[in-house]
Amino acid sequence: MARVWHRSFARVWLALLLLGVALSAPAVAATDYDPQSNAWNGLSQLESLASRVDVEIRHTRRLDFSTLKPSDALLLIYPKRELPAPALESFIRDGGRVIVADDFGRSEPFLRRFGLLRVRPPIRSSRSYQGIDDVPMLEIKGKHFLFSYIHTLIANHPAAYRDPKRRFTPLLAFLDPRELLLAERQLGRGRLIVLADPSMLINLMLEFDDNFQFAANLLLYPCNSRPCRIIVVQPDTAFSGSYVPRNVTKLESFSRVLKRGMAAINRRLRRLGDGPRDEWMLLFVSVVCFLGSLAVLLNWVFGRGIPRSFAFEQPWIRPLSEFEHSVAVLRENRESADFSLALLRLYYVLDATLRRLELGYRDERQREASTQKLARRGGTRATGEEILEGLRALANLTSMQQASSYRFVSRSDFDRIFRACRPLLGVFEDEPSRRKR
Repeated sequence: MARVWHRSFARVWLALLLLGVALSAPAVAATDYDPQSNAWNGLSQLESLASRVDVEIRHTRRLDFSTLKPSDALLLIYPKRELPAPALESFIRDGGRVIVADDFGRSEPFLRRFGLLRVRPPIRSSRSYQGIDDVPMLEIKGKHFLFSYIHTLIANHPAAYRDPKRRFTPLLAFLDPRELLLAERQLGRGRLIVLADPSMLINLMLEFDDNFQFAANLLLYPCNSRPCRIIVVQPDTAFSGSYVPRNVTKLESFSRVLKRGMAAINRRLRRLGDGPRDEWMLLFVSVVCFLGSLAVLLNWVFGRGIPRSFAFEQPWIRPLSEFEHSVAVLRENRESADFSLALLRLYYVLDATLRRLELGYRDERQREASTQKLARRGGTRATGEEILEGLRALANLTSMQQASSYRFVSRSDFDRIFRACRPLLGVFEDEPSRRKR
């Protein structure tokens, strides 16, 4: 009962605080998105969540692109400085994963480079939290790894993005389907994920269960291996260096050398066009181009086709869709995947249903009494012994839910506990109120 009262009080407090934020939105504090802050606009809860899902977060205010590797992942939160587009794009195409969480920051020129256009408020939504127009509620309809165990997301003074050229995959939209809150695109070997509301990650918004789960999914989604590391780029981060691609084939290397050579020739020709003509230089460039073309033609006719160093080494691979990517991640991780959040969600569903039915399961006497009541329910195919074993397994989950430290849950552990609790799910599915939904 105390837990229910606490939840009700928390919802009232959140509504009042969100209303206060809505009325005082222009006065933005300097401590927004502070990773050490426990205030409503800090990121301490995100830090705590990362440790629970076994994701290592490294916050930075100085990012040197020359130190990045293709296996790195970046989370850019409300950038106050313009993003270095060439370095960032080169990093993504080489295999990096980048999440841009921004509503009114300086990421707009970078995103416009890929076809995304920012839409400023007012943004219409079919639902809002406690009647606050600037706090829209969005119902999840599609299937995606980012929406695992989520029904409704709540945003806070969001912006939106439009994709007129349809280069991105729309994941979540407002009332106007062209106005996107969340979208992603595969670029080369990497991925770009765009979230139009960075405040969904602050302490206040993580008080909502589905937002909390979404933040966990967002941290896990860019992970290609264990241990998972994400570099969180703070709003006032200073950028330096240029990214040096690591995943370069011989064909790509030759193409880049050729582009640099052509750029040098074009610069020289522009200088010749602006100043006095150097006929000897023009003659030299023409002869070099002619001899090069002749060499390639003779090699093609009398040799063995295209030189080996220029040959294609691998077939073109079609970019994965978001669904195929999620399946690939699960298949690759297999036993190394972390099912702790899935197990926690299973506990919450069963615990809430038993509380609503006023059935206990904490001690053996309560479990036996609850087993008798559930076994008498019409239509259930589970035996009394199966129901009792499910209640015992649920009682064991209580210790995990109350533990303060993170615990890794493997796929085999999750399957074992899920099989034990499955009879309970079968009983609840036969409930009339469940069927009406």
